[in-house]
Amino acid sequence: MSGMLSRRTLRRYLRFGLVGGSGVLVDMGVLFLFSDPRTLGWGLSLSKTLAAETAIVNNFIWNDIWTFQDLSAGNTGWGARARRFAKFNLVCLAGIGINVLLLTVQVHSCVFQRKRTPVPIQSGHSFQLISDSCRSEATLWG
Repeated sequence: MSGMLSRRTLRRYLRFGLVGGSGVLVDMGVLFLFSDPRTLGWGLSLSKTLAAETAIVNNFIWNDIWTFQDLSAGNTGWGARARRFAKFNLVCLAGIGINVLLLTVQVHSCVFQRKRTPVPIQSGHSFQLISDSCRSEATLWG
């Protein structure tokens, strides 16, 4: 299979994408819960930061036990998992920063007030998915 991805790699990327998709749902749900005035009504930047961290925890757990289970099989102790989680969290910090920045700019700009499009939010999620995908396997579970 020269030049093609193996079945294992394709399956892993599919799982990684599904985990990432679940993270987007967790992120958006927690953001709504924390920031909507009908629920908790917290500030937007704080809510987005906490929502993103909740999604990161979700993604780490699913990636560790499902996506990369074969790569982490020998390192299943709590200490090894804690080290992987700390690395994963550091890898995701850029994505959180970009998400919070884009959301804040979008909310406080005149364009958002007229069009209300989720493009900056999605672009932050897309950046995070791509950067995590490029670094997760080799850095954390490899």
